[in-house]
Amino acid sequence: MTPLDVGIIAVAVPALGITVWATAMFFLGRIVRAHRKLGRITYLAETQPS
Repeated sequence: MTPLDVGIIAVAVPALGITVWATAMFFLGRIVRAHRKLGRITYLAETQPS
């Protein structure tokens, strides 16, 4: 394995991980917002924001 291969892997693996994480957080956020809009999820605060 050449140093170039190692460099490509060293950049590609974290980039792929960040991409997967960002995509998962994006869809999770959409789901949570949709459920909050429908009233299925309520805020855990004692007093509701006005």
